[in-house]
Amino acid sequence: MISPWPESDGYEDKEAVKDMELIREVTGAIRNIRGEMNISPQEKSEILLKVKNSREREILEENTDYIMSLGSGTRLTISSQIKRPQLAGTAVVKEIEIYLPFKDL
Repeated sequence: MISPWPESDGYEDKEAVKDMELIREVTGAIRNIRGEMNISPQEKSEILLKVKNSREREILEENTDYIMSLGSGTRLTISSQIKRPQLAGTAVVKEIEIYLPFKDL
């Protein structure tokens, strides 16, 4: 049986796409830090996200499961008050500062 290829109705949730792009960028940065530091995916670590923008913080808080899973995290802290740990891998996505402390590794 042959049927036509499904076609989109043209609806796209631009806000959802933008939100998922933020999650993808943050988890990608976490994975890049881990890769650059030769940290095995099986080795879990704490993840600290310094987020000043309340909307971005809300998006990240709603998606902690994705971040923890894809970033191999033991604990995730999201706050605007985080201070940079002395020994940590770092990255910046938009205005979000990402830290992976080395004390656990």
